Amino acid sequence: MKKILQAIESSPSPDKLVDLLGLQTKNEANRKGLAAEWSRAALACARIDPTPLWVAIATDWESYRVWHAIQVLGALGDAQTMARLIELGRTRILRIHWSAIQAAAKAMSVPIPPEVAEAQAALEVERGSSDFYAVLEARRPPDTADAPKAKAPAKKAKAPAAPADVPAALLATDDNAFVAAKMASVGKAFKWTRRASLSDAVHVAWCLTALDRPTARALADEIADRITFAGDYDVWSPAANAICLAAMHARRAGDEVRRQALVARLVEHPALAVMPREAFVSWIASGPKSLARGLDEKSKKWACESLASACIDSAYFLETAGAGFYYDGWIDRGALQDTLDKATSALAGRLAAR
Repeated sequence: MKKILQAIESSPSPDKLVDLLGLQTKNEANRKGLAAEWSRAALACARIDPTPLWVAIATDWESYRVWHAIQVLGALGDAQTMARLIELGRTRILRIHWSAIQAAAKAMSVPIPPEVAEAQAALEVERGSSDFYAVLEARRPPDTADAPKAKAPAKKAKAPAAPADVPAALLATDDNAFVAAKMASVGKAFKWTRRASLSDAVHVAWCLTALDRPTARALADEIADRITFAGDYDVWSPAANAICLAAMHARRAGDEVRRQALVARLVEHPALAVMPREAFVSWIASGPKSLARGLDEKSKKWACESLASACIDSAYFLETAGAGFYYDGWIDRGALQDTLDKATSALAGRLAAR
């Protein structure tokens, strides 16, 4: 695949964008560690004429191909293109696609018009926990494979094994080498039904949050939206932490409809068992303890683990406080916020340190 990408980059043309998007079916090129090579080839073609990318956004049924089309258009850095992308916020698009548009707009310092933000807020009610995947699926022609047919290469190669189903944000790249390595490691072993995978992904999301990366919200949102309660608390517990992080990002973005919908899922299916006040006080003290361990730890890896845990524990109670839980009257929001602020700041510092 690397040689194909190099060949396209050296001789770009718009018609090759269809083949390039095909290589990102289920994020295949990124999973192979070829994100940079793919992006360079796609940008070289799109700078000539990005029309095939717009066609993919309007007609493709595979979420990763649409996501990558949006990413390339956003990377063009063109004001008119950015305005057209933002207008997609008035339509039924996936949350991860809207997050990609928001990230591109932020990178260009282009504000989202209030009316578009309001349209997305209104769509959030309709989107619910299932998102708009049905909109994409309706585009799929009968008996059509996932990937659009690409031009046959001169030399036939064995078909790759079906790629794993991994959150898109884990397969993105990051300028921070430590975080990028963590994303790759977690993404490689990720399984939606495995507690460790989900817990590790939430830790990554907090690292991205500390660094103020747009992918932080995208990762939290995808986990929150994909996992529904099925009685397995090994899965639901880390999913609940992702839901709280997604709620925090929604609150900070002024998306109160989204935040309330997320918290309502935890009201319906709490992740924390009912316990006496003495036991709860001991439980909630885990946040400050994790913060203290993180501040004292010399190892960067374990310091970041502890600091992310402090963020997770504090955010869970901050975002669910006042929603009608039995512990509402036992919580000191000021102390929780102080722990969260210190842990987030310390986490950003450790991640930035060499």
